[in-house]
Amino acid sequence: MTPYEAHHVPLVKAYEAQRVARLEHHVFPSDHALSDHCLALARTVVDFLGRSPVAA
Repeated sequence: MTPYEAHHVPLVKAYEAQRVARLEHHVFPSDHALSDHCLALARTVVDFLGRSPVAA
């Protein structure tokens, strides 16, 4: 397993440098497929979408 510091952290920093308006990042202590965090991932995405403005 590759540590998230090697891939996730640089990506987040790159987005933060561009001032992305609605950036959220989450780290789930899991394997690459997030197989033991599927529900948590789904809830996180649904929560994010529920807080997103709806395009007219």
